[in-house]
Amino acid sequence: GRWPFFLKIRGTIQTSELSGTMQHWNDSSSPMCKWAMNTRGLNSPSQKEMYEMAGIFDMAKDLGNALARTDEYQNLKRASDAAEEDRDLVDLKNRIQSIESELQASLQSGQEPSEELKSSYAKTAEELQAMPAFQRVIAAQTNFEKIMYKVNETVAKGIEEGAQSRIIIAS
Repeated sequence: GRWPFFLKIRGTIQTSELSGTMQHWNDSSSPMCKWAMNTRGLNSPSQKEMYEMAGIFDMAKDLGNALARTDEYQNLKRASDAAEEDRDLVDLKNRIQSIESELQASLQSGQEPSEELKSSYAKTAEELQAMPAFQRVIAAQTNFEKIMYKVNETVAKGIEEGAQSRIIIAS
């Protein structure tokens, strides 16, 4: 991706390269600009803040693209797609969602769900969990979550290091 780089020249900030998302940040009516103003409590973000936020969103998009290319994500997508094509699995999933709705309605009305409803839910959940296609989705999801955990740890470490740094790095 392309990133905005700032050069501090004689007290002014200039861009040596513009990010592709800058067009969204220069228009104060754009969703990205409104979001930045709302989250930062700003009436009008400065050019520097707009460039910084655009760079952050560009990096996040690049991270998402990289994650989508991992084996773990590709396996999850294949397993999920296959599960959506499995008629029996889809029927069980729909049945369990229907039972969950009934359970929720009972609880919201202040009533204890019937033993029959609880038993039906447990039996259906057991059937679902025994299906190989469902097990593949769960295994693939677990593997992808491990990657996401490591990514989140790395981002958190970067935030900690960035917060402790006395050097302000231009985005």
